[in-house]
Amino acid sequence: PGAGGSEEIFTGRVSQDGTWDATYGTDGRYFLPLGSGYHGAVRDMVLLPNGKALVTVDALDVDNTSSIIVMRVLPEGGLDQTFGTSGRVQIPCPGTGCNVASLALDAQERVIAVGSYLGDNGPEVMVMRWLAEASPLGRTEADVREQLRVYPVPATDALQLDVPAE
Repeated sequence: PGAGGSEEIFTGRVSQDGTWDATYGTDGRYFLPLGSGYHGAVRDMVLLPNGKALVTVDALDVDNTSSIIVMRVLPEGGLDQTFGTSGRVQIPCPGTGCNVASLALDAQERVIAVGSYLGDNGPEVMVMRWLAEASPLGRTEADVREQLRVYPVPATDALQLDVPAE
């Protein structure tokens, strides 16, 4: 545990010669606070085109409720305070025991997360797609209203919906 009893996640960056990269954190290492009341295990990290990274943690809170915590890390270390709440987004697990097995970027630079959880009928596969620059709840309602196109109005038996790609 780190300062104040909050569990910390270790991140580091190594130079091409195998030594710690001194431009990252303190001597190549950075400890990120997971958040009060959570403990967990880091599962994967993906480097974003802008130099930031997303780190996923399979987490449990004090009531042993499963969730996924996504942390956005700045290129020089530390949490990106413009992401979610203090650099973190907490995603409730649809069952118990969420496990993010892998992260990757798709062709539109969206993050794909693959994993599993335990549902009511046994193990379930979990696949999610995240926008790395999204708000804590994804796109905001104001963003959608400005860019969304719905037609024809009035609709008869079908309604078309255009949402522009990010």
